[in-house]
Amino acid sequence: MAIESIDDNQADKSQSSDVSLLMTGLGPSSEDYYPTVVINALLKILKDPSLGQQYQPATQAIVNIFQALQLKMVPFLPQIMPVYLSIMQSGTVLNLDFYFEKMGFLVLIVKLHIRPYLADLLQLVKDNWSHTKLQERIIGLVESIAVALDGEFKAYLPNLLQSFLAVFDTDPSEKHEASNRVLHAFVKFGSNIEEYMHLVIPVLVKTFEKPDAPMSLRKSAITTIGILAKKVNFSDYASRIIHPFARILALPGPELRMPTMDALCPLMLQMGQDYVNFIPMIKKVLTRARISHAMYDQLVSRLLKREPLPSDLPGIGDDRYVIMADVPQAESGIRKLPVNQASLRRTWDTQTRSIKDDWADWIRRLCLEMLKETPSHALRACADMANSYHPLARELFNAAFVSCWGELSDQCQEELADALVIGLTASNISPEIIQILLNLAEFMEHDDKPLPIDIRTLGQYAAKSHAFAKALHYKELEFLTEPSTDAIEQLIGINNNLQQPDAAAGILTHAQLHHDFELKEAWYERLQRWEDALVAYERKQLENPNDLTLT
Repeated sequence: MAIESIDDNQADKSQSSDVSLLMTGLGPSSEDYYPTVVINALLKILKDPSLGQQYQPATQAIVNIFQALQLKMVPFLPQIMPVYLSIMQSGTVLNLDFYFEKMGFLVLIVKLHIRPYLADLLQLVKDNWSHTKLQERIIGLVESIAVALDGEFKAYLPNLLQSFLAVFDTDPSEKHEASNRVLHAFVKFGSNIEEYMHLVIPVLVKTFEKPDAPMSLRKSAITTIGILAKKVNFSDYASRIIHPFARILALPGPELRMPTMDALCPLMLQMGQDYVNFIPMIKKVLTRARISHAMYDQLVSRLLKREPLPSDLPGIGDDRYVIMADVPQAESGIRKLPVNQASLRRTWDTQTRSIKDDWADWIRRLCLEMLKETPSHALRACADMANSYHPLARELFNAAFVSCWGELSDQCQEELADALVIGLTASNISPEIIQILLNLAEFMEHDDKPLPIDIRTLGQYAAKSHAFAKALHYKELEFLTEPSTDAIEQLIGINNNLQQPDAAAGILTHAQLHHDFELKEAWYERLQRWEDALVAYERKQLENPNDLTLT
């Protein structure tokens, strides 16, 4: 078999990342190991200008990991956020829609931990606000920030509110998605918005009284007032709300009547006896329009009898008319994902593999299947992206392999090791695949989970593929367990290839001191130790004067 040269320093970059982590003491037994390997791989993609097409899949994978692992991912924010923000700062309208949406998801997950990056995020909001196609996503991000910061968000409202209110006049979309999103944001702002109600109420009233506005938007504006009545003190604005509500109830058509009645109920609950002054006016409108509302009638009756009102109104003044954001749901508990051993067995099977293309397909499928079946949330989050961008599957192969290995039965482990040997020794397999398998074996050994593969086999194919550092390691192990002159000769050859003559000489010294080997003259020649070689030849000639080969 002709095997091309692949030097160790040309091996997969994954070897330097996952093995180096093991060297620092961070291994697969640590819950931080797999997220660290994955985030390093994804950030490497996001930092590569030539891989722009992979930025969105990589970002989605990161969001998926945060969604699965929640606050356990907070320590990775200092690595992730500068890269993410840099991509957004140089983004286009077309792709910023995606990035603003995903950033909103991240903010909801990490909550107050987003503080160090708020200045940059709000600058992005300001810089891109003029793009009307982005406004809905941008508003969604601000809403997420409000939810994450809770009371701390109040300090940021003055710089945002005027832009939000202006949306109702500038929203060009037919369905007014951005306007609806602002209404939803007001609800999420909660009590933070209270001191700005003198600005908000007129805009809400104008919106629901605007006859040419979409009916869904008018409903949402009314419902927003009902919801805010549960969170914000409306006492100074009661008249400015209730009189417009009366005008809406007097209009023909039923579309806005029930939302208005629903909104009046929490308003009445907040005002208490102060609402009594408005009862006659509303009653006149209800009678004329033949409107009935059981909850409203019940509350009015209690007010007039001076009976206590309920503390809450379940089902009244909820978000039913307000567009909700799609937010990632937290896992109830972070458990390992199940591994389908049968699916893995079908993938590593080598029976139908013979030609070079077969083996290329075999390693490709094995890399992907390990990611699909890994018990690690962080690794499995990359499966979709790896399916279309195979270099990621290659880079994460070692980590995915060891994560699955520990979940396999003894029989499956044995079968998998046998399949790897068949692949390693196949006559038509490429040098690249041999390197992948050798890297895997080295990785597993570093993790104290050596594969049940004969070290002589590993050493033989490491040497054939010119991975001399690996070949040296396996040959040293072989020499320590079974010392032989053949092993010494091979060790000398490998050290020479690595340009380590001193190490090769050390082999001779070790062999002479510990194993009582007779040193061969040719070994000195290979080490270019000419004087030692001459002395050895002369000594041997004295011992064997009739040996013509020594003359």
